[in-house]
Amino acid sequence: MLPVSDMHVATIENTPFVMQPKTLVGIALTLAASYVAARLHRPRWPRPAQWVLALVWFVAWECADTIHTVGHIRSARAVGARVDRVLLMWGLQSTRYDRADVTPRQHSARAIGGPLMSGTLTMTAMPLYTVFGRIPIVGAVIESWLICNALIFTGSLLPIPLFDGGSILKWATTMRTGEEALGDEAVQQAGSLTIAGLGLAALIFGARGKWRLAAGTAAAAMGAAADLFVLRGRLP
Repeated sequence: MLPVSDMHVATIENTPFVMQPKTLVGIALTLAASYVAARLHRPRWPRPAQWVLALVWFVAWECADTIHTVGHIRSARAVGARVDRVLLMWGLQSTRYDRADVTPRQHSARAIGGPLMSGTLTMTAMPLYTVFGRIPIVGAVIESWLICNALIFTGSLLPIPLFDGGSILKWATTMRTGEEALGDEAVQQAGSLTIAGLGLAALIFGARGKWRLAAGTAAAAMGAAADLFVLRGRLP
């Protein structure tokens, strides 16, 4: 049974996708971010064309994120720890589970399904972009699909509590040591090193005048730090 505040949006792979009223804010922010990215990526394009590109990126992001979630649904079902519902929120999709009696192996298996799906989509999009990337409209669509899947794939592997990389590392360590606390410690250490690496990369990009890469990497470092040290895997 769905919580009272959740509104049913769709059913995919026999799993309800739900949203809350504040999800609309996340959708608006995702669209705004898509427009900013379109302007930075194609600064010489006229504004109407930038808006069209923003819409293409927005749709590509939502589709790529949904397919990533389907990967989780399938891997969770395969190990007998199914996803009970998917919550759409703040431009991301969060899988929700009602069962508490889940083994570390099941935790790891259902976490890895999303990255496997996104990684597969990224790899298949690369040769398509190589062949068709220079065709005006088709190339822009394939490029957006490649970028969105690549971002979701790499982001999902960050070893922080919010993302799949943190879950995989935590429960793999727990399986090996038999201590969940050691799994949490492994995520804390790996996440801290990752944040330091992202911060260093941002400084290097800035020193070389690559301001877009510097800003993006710095934003990733700050987001990862907020999740690791403040939110601890809990979306606002």
